[in-house]
Amino acid sequence: MNAPRITAPPAEALDAAQRRLLERTAAALGAVVGPRTILVHDLPLAQAWAGLGDALKASGLPARARELTILLVARHWRAGFEWLAHAPAAREAGLSEAVIDALRRGRVPAFDDALDAAVHGYCAALLATRQVDDETYARAWQALGTVGLVDLTALLGHYTNVAITLVAHRVALPPGVADPFDGV
Repeated sequence: MNAPRITAPPAEALDAAQRRLLERTAAALGAVVGPRTILVHDLPLAQAWAGLGDALKASGLPARARELTILLVARHWRAGFEWLAHAPAAREAGLSEAVIDALRRGRVPAFDDALDAAVHGYCAALLATRQVDDETYARAWQALGTVGLVDLTALLGHYTNVAITLVAHRVALPPGVADPFDGV
């Protein structure tokens, strides 16, 4: 990976609110890494972004569907930081290693669960073609209902925003961590 294009401001240039944001990041991730190193430059945006993320996490979407969606987005954009941040949560939510590895390699996993298959089909279609055919849409709606499908679409958009922020600004991976997409 090339050098980051934007990094967090030096500590002496931070105001109190920016310092709190980066301290929360370090507490959660063990270091000041990830998209907040970019967002700290625009604190109102960082706060709005966090609010949307919190709302999506609190939505009725099952954790497994949420993490499956985030991994699809991370793979689509080859956003290594996003992948590394969410692969453990995907495992914890119940996605198998076989599914996670297939996603990392850009392959369609063999799903045992109809909800997982519907979420994958819907999100993969939007990412690949910017459209969703009626059959795929109907399957996702049957699996999630109206509110769930609204939430899923917003989640896909939010994490696309995260991914493109990471990729465009070349946000660095944690020190000593290999890019999960190297060689695939």
